[in-house]
Amino acid sequence: MMKSQKLGGFGRLRARKVQAWTVFAAFFVGSIFGGLMVELVFIAQPPKASPITGVTTFRDVFDKIYIMNMDQCVERWEMTKKYANAIGIDVHRWPAYQAKKEEIMDPPDGISTRNLQHDYIAAGALGNCISHRRIWRDVIDKGYRCVLVLEDDVFLTNRTWLMLPDLFRLIDEAQEIHQKAWHYVFFRRNAIRNVRDEKVWSMSPSGHPVTIAGPSWGTAAYAVSQAGAQLLYDEYSEFKWPVDVQMAELEKRSRDFISLSACNNDEFKSLCPENVLEYTKEEKGTCGGSGTQQGGRIAKADLKRRYAERDGVEGDLKR
Repeated sequence: MMKSQKLGGFGRLRARKVQAWTVFAAFFVGSIFGGLMVELVFIAQPPKASPITGVTTFRDVFDKIYIMNMDQCVERWEMTKKYANAIGIDVHRWPAYQAKKEEIMDPPDGISTRNLQHDYIAAGALGNCISHRRIWRDVIDKGYRCVLVLEDDVFLTNRTWLMLPDLFRLIDEAQEIHQKAWHYVFFRRNAIRNVRDEKVWSMSPSGHPVTIAGPSWGTAAYAVSQAGAQLLYDEYSEFKWPVDVQMAELEKRSRDFISLSACNNDEFKSLCPENVLEYTKEEKGTCGGSGTQQGGRIAKADLKRRYAERDGVEGDLKR
């Protein structure tokens, strides 16, 4: 069992008291004394349905690590690069799409907002949906088996990086037991039902169970498989709720969507701080607020009225 760790090197980097290379060294020294030789972890016989093969270190678990970042949020991207460089991983910036209010009724990429279920739709929330969906499209087009997606104000903790190879080995092996392939893994979530009611999918190297997640809000830190990207890409062709809320609604109604939680589910804490650190106000820089509420909004009733008016005009033109 892996011992619980504090933020360690990341925490010191946040305080800016040491250089990045010392964090890197401390990271691996900590892994050795903690009883984990992450460089020597191998998967001899991966499950047939496994999206991951030949994993030897935490750097090999994901085909790609996406960081969703708005162009103006330079400080967030620079902070993420510092954390990534400290442990020697490659991260890829994905420019977040910033929708405008006038795009709400005519979104790009074939997305429809006609069936809105939420009380209102904000341009920022629509842009967030478009951004995640474009990442899923990229996963599909590139044939990636498993990727990590992080929004630009969070980063995985030391503990999480170290346990990734064993975590996904156990998750993948459990696919044969359950006769199902997983689609999505929460590293950070806000569960909206009792976590104690969730069924165990597998164990985790942390000693806590990985569960089949009940309805949860959480798109700031997650892994997604090729099959999961395809399912989500299709699901989000309609914007009904903000991205994380629509995820929870999907979990409520679909048994085909297999989402897992890699949090300490038997000792659950909202937003899973053991897995993910959130940037401080200073680290977020000038982008301190939520981008999902930016760009103006239209209330549900008003949106329905606007569509009715436009459809009526179009109908008159056809006649």
